This record gives sequence, structure tokens and C-alpha cells, in this order.
Amino acid sequence: MKVMLTEDLSPLGAMGAVVDVARGYARNYLIPQGKAMDATPGNLARVEKAKARYLQSQASAREAALVQVAHLQGVGVTIAQRVGEEERLYGSVTVGMIVEALADKKANRIFFACTHPVLSGPALANIAGSKLERLFVTNTIPLTEEAAHTGRFSVQSVAELFGEAIRRINEGSSVSSLFT
Repeated sequence: MKVMLTEDLSPLGAMGAVVDVARGYARNYLIPQGKAMDATPGNLARVEKAKARYLQSQASAREAALVQVAHLQGVGVTIAQRVGEEERLYGSVTVGMIVEALADKKANRIFFACTHPVLSGPALANIAGSKLERLFVTNTIPLTEEAAHTGRFSVQSVAELFGEAIRRINEGSSVSSLFT
């Protein structure tokens, strides 16, 4: 039976793929669980229309981002902090400081990415009071419930990356090529 996947399913395929599976598997599991739908001409047409709308919205978002990039091209920010004799910071430069500096330069939308979301002290309050739209972080440090409920964080899992790195180490393959 031909079905269209509504999510990525290993090893069947990616979301939107039309695959041939056993009728019982489709009727008793994939379709009731919302993981697939009948690959009827009507469903295929609906998905194609949805895909076209999605691609159009992505193109519009990309265009808006390029306008923002052009606006910020060559814009620099300086954040002065005290340093010691060996030019090491006494304190730290926070996300809030960077966001404020970008907002002062008239950035319309501000997104930030960091690998380890160390949210100590007034970090959440500072983020909440800033013009930061979204903060992309990895799950190397779990977010607190309070942080997760702000709606400003997008957490990216490092599990696949770590798993691939471990596999490559065991096989004697290059790990550095993961980061290029």
C-alpha cells in the first residue's frame, strides 16, 4: 500500500516521501498514529499546495533576512569591559549586553546562538526585558522550566552529532570534517 509520510521515519524515509508498505502496517499503525496518510491524488495535491506555500514563506523570510543582513553589513558594536594584565576579562560579556548594543544600532530582529546556555543570576530577567527574539542553544546544559516557558529558546540536540563523532572515532575516521 502506498502512503505518504507525515514525519521523518527511519528507515522508511523523510516527511513527504511516498513509500510502499504492508497494508496492515499502514492501516494499523502508520495512519492511526498520524505518521502517514493514504497517498491518494487528493492528499498528494494538498501536500503539494502546502509545500508550495511553505517554500514561498521560506523565500519571503530569506528575503527579509537578506535585507536585514544588508542593513547590518559593516555595523560593529563595541562592548567595553575591564581586563587584567594578561588581557583576561574580569567579568563577562552577556547576551543582554550584545542584544542591547545591536538594538542601539537599530537591528529590527535579534537572534542569538550559543552552545552552552549558562543562565545564572539575572540572565532570564535580562533576556525577558530585551529585544532578543529567539535564543538558539544546544541541550548540553538542560534549560530550567522557567527558561523553557519563556518561549524564547530553541533547543537543538547534540545527540546525533555526538553519536556520529563517537562512530567516527571508533572507525578511525575524521571527526574534524563534522565541523566544516
